[in-house]
Amino acid sequence: MKTRNLCKPLVAGVLAAALSPAAMAEEKDSFSIAWTIYAGWVPWQYAED
Repeated sequence: MKTRNLCKPLVAGVLAAALSPAAMAEEKDSFSIAWTIYAGWVPWQYAED
């Protein structure tokens, strides 16, 4: 009995996902890239010694 109660929402979810239109990404001509470093520990003081 519990298996039947579990299957109905599962089948409904699979059907909804299969029948929904796919989302398409927007085409872009340019993009930007971010660059960073972790500066929490920089060994400059030790390099001078």
